Amino acid sequence: PCPFVDDGGGLYLLWKSDDNAIGQASSVWGQQLQADGQSLAGSPVRLLGYDQAWEDPLIEGPSLVVADGTYYLFYSANWWQSDRYGIGYAMATAPLGPYAKATLVGPWMGSDRTVAGPGGQDFCAQASGQLVMAYHGWRPGQIGYGNGGARSLHVARVGFVDGLPVVDP
Repeated sequence: PCPFVDDGGGLYLLWKSDDNAIGQASSVWGQQLQADGQSLAGSPVRLLGYDQAWEDPLIEGPSLVVADGTYYLFYSANWWQSDRYGIGYAMATAPLGPYAKATLVGPWMGSDRTVAGPGGQDFCAQASGQLVMAYHGWRPGQIGYGNGGARSLHVARVGFVDGLPVVDP
């Protein structure tokens, strides 16, 4: 699960349903929290389902960012123990959507020469206001614990250009 505080102070909780564990498609859900952040308010809303070829067999790990009035719902998809795992995103005008996926053909961030299977992303802002994304990934060529691999922490600066998220190396 991932908590989110809106610019107006609204509190939300995002999570992945583990339906893939019972042979069904996983989904990302969201729900507003009470002002104290200790209990749910209203009803859960299904924000995203896995429906793109690159996402197969699941989506998970939601994290939410707002920039210039647009909500960017980042998520991880595919199988975490592969180089096909990656980070996608969808956009909306409200925390609980509706969301439109932007990553239809492939992930926003996928495997490259420095990391294989990036995912599990979360965001924070530095004191300067710079948005930073922390995520995990395998060393290329060492995917899976049985192959001597280890998921390690990576950090990248993220910005927005013409309303689209970009990684600043």
